[in-house]
Amino acid sequence: EKLGIAAYSFGAIPSFAAMPFAEQVQAIAAISPPLSLSHLDGLKGYLRPKLLISGSRDNFTPLSAFDAYFEALPEPKEHQVIQGADHFWWGYEEEVGEKVSNFFSHALG
Repeated sequence: EKLGIAAYSFGAIPSFAAMPFAEQVQAIAAISPPLSLSHLDGLKGYLRPKLLISGSRDNFTPLSAFDAYFEALPEPKEHQVIQGADHFWWGYEEEVGEKVSNFFSHALG
């Protein structure tokens, strides 16, 4: 009854597509969703908690596209931009892990 999905990069594409059909999923965290590769429309009707995280130097998703995508999503939602991080998170693994863990602790109780 407390199921969350964390999706990284390409994993966001099938995860987001499944969300309209995944009644049991209570929250989703997307790390570096590759918005330049896919429209990722599955979250546009997802009314459960969602977290999107991107690095400020992500070469697959410009920050302007990341912000526009986030703004179009329904609440509840939150997003984080980690300054200096690229798509692969070299040197930022612990920071992104803590943010995802904190999100699920809060979202799933």
